[in-house]
Amino acid sequence: MKFLVILLLLTGNFLSQGKEDQEVDLQLRDLLTDKEFRDYRRKPRYRDRVDLFKKVFDRNAHLLLQHVKRNELGKSGDLLLQIQALCQYVEQEAAQAKEPKDLRSKQAKQLEIRLRRLVATIKNLQATIPWEYLDQFEVTAQALEKLRKLLLTHLLGEALAARSFPGQSEPGGSIG
Repeated sequence: MKFLVILLLLTGNFLSQGKEDQEVDLQLRDLLTDKEFRDYRRKPRYRDRVDLFKKVFDRNAHLLLQHVKRNELGKSGDLLLQIQALCQYVEQEAAQAKEPKDLRSKQAKQLEIRLRRLVATIKNLQATIPWEYLDQFEVTAQALEKLRKLLLTHLLGEALAARSFPGQSEPGGSIG
């Protein structure tokens, strides 16, 4: 009996690691509404697109709360995958930004705040969901934290961003 339990735990662990390592492959068209996608294509400036992404993250946070409240965990899992994919698109936009001052814009600061709130929401929701779904929530929170760190690096510079994430900084790199 113990062997069976250990085997099931190990199998579940390997399967969950496979999910974490795979790239989320969703098209931007699938993540945005028709109007949002038209706005995205019409406005190529980084600031405008970051503002759009901020609204999409807000909408997704609201939907996630509704799905968890209604116990629609399958839908919440799909939404978490969409949030992870959206993080990748925001990272691509940041990499393609033409003006360095755009990376320090008001819109980027507001997006960082929204991401911080969304991470807190996801962490709070983890306490209310069955353990089978914890991995999805954790992977999404990590993707959001990674994007937050990128935005903070652009906003504050390397040294200050490292202080904002003390657990992830280089050894000896943060000031005590």
